[in-house]
This record gives sequence, C-alpha cells and structure tokens, in this order.
Amino acid sequence: MTACSQGHPLLPEAQFCSKCGEAVDGLAKPIAHPAPAASDVEAQSRRGPRLPVLLLGGLALLGLIATIFYFVAAGRETQLRGVAVLFDSGEDPAITGSWDECEGTGGYSDFGAGMNISLTDREGDIVGTGSVENITEARLTEIVEMDRIATDAGNVLIGIDATDRTAAEDELRSLLKLTEGTTCMLYFSAEVEESDYYSVELASRGALDYSMQEMTESAWILSISLGD
Repeated sequence: MTACSQGHPLLPEAQFCSKCGEAVDGLAKPIAHPAPAASDVEAQSRRGPRLPVLLLGGLALLGLIATIFYFVAAGRETQLRGVAVLFDSGEDPAITGSWDECEGTGGYSDFGAGMNISLTDREGDIVGTGSVENITEARLTEIVEMDRIATDAGNVLIGIDATDRTAAEDELRSLLKLTEGTTCMLYFSAEVEESDYYSVELASRGALDYSMQEMTESAWILSISLGD
C-alpha cells in the first residue's frame, strides 16, 4: 500500500489524498510496516505454544474428576429391603400378638420389632446395619411394591396374585390375618456399602451369604425365614 507525504494511506490509482487533498503526482510512497521489537519476539518465545498447555490442563482436570468419582463411588450405599418370617405351626406356637404387632416367644423371643440386622463382608467387617419393624397398614403399599419388584426379578417374596394395588393390599392383609398365631412377618431395611460378598444376619440366628451378583439379581429385596 502507498501513502502521501503526510503518511495517509492512498487507494490504488488515486490522484489525490482523501485525507489532506495532496496531489499524488508520484509522491506516493510505500507504507513501512515496522518489524516486531526484539522484546516482543523474546516474550513470545518464552510463552511458547498455548495449545499443548491447554491440553495438559484439560487432561489434569479430567484426571481429578475421575479420582473424585472413584472415591465417591467406592463409598456409595444401597438400600436392602425385605421381610423376615417366623413360622411355627406346632401345638403350642412360639408366636404371639396380632399380624401387625406379632413377635416370637420361648425359643424365638429374640424375634420381633427392634431386633438387629447386620451385614458383613468376607473379612467380617460390618458393611451395613438396619432396622426391623412390624408390618402395619402404613407399610402395606411398600410391601406390595416390593413383592412386584421381586416377582419381576424372578424371585418370590410373598407371592401376591392380585395386580391392582388396592386388591394386592387387601390380599396381603387377609393373608397376614389368616396366619395370625402361626406366622409372624416383619419388615426390614438396611443401608449397605458396596462389597463383592455379603453375610446377612438377623439377631443371632445365623448368617445367610450372598454375592454381589445375587443381591443385584434379587433387586436388593430378600425374604428370610425361620422356624418350620
């Protein structure tokens, strides 16, 4: 690009400067573009290319996120739910109380609301504890839903036939009332840490062992039975 004697840029083939009006008449001269200062070149050299730095920073951030996710996932908990059922059809059943307030007697006096439920891993470390309570009217809806989930998973929790929720609750209530005195069914739940193996124990009645796969396939819903 060329310029007049005042340094104003001129358009190609211009005869006069559009800024000052000076006639070109051969006065036009190339505009010099100063070379970058040595300090600018040195500074750019010190900075180096930015893209590799950004890539490294992004990878470091992804590594940090993955690490955080690992430790969070390693400590996550799952809820285990189920029913504990005591059967005693002998001449003098060791069961007392109505269906929604039942408990064991005699040799089963430790069976009832408030008894302990615990889960341990292969090393015997506790990975879960929970609570046991009587099944009440307020709990029927959840028990029915648990039975449906267990059935869909290919397991049997109670075996309710009705598909309508209200009808299913009526069926469960009738079953519990019909078996009063010979059967005591309780509800339990526990928050469980992730492990590849679980040993589940109610009170001090001996443990039942499950793998992680078995727990998953059961949809984390179990039925534990005692008595005859």
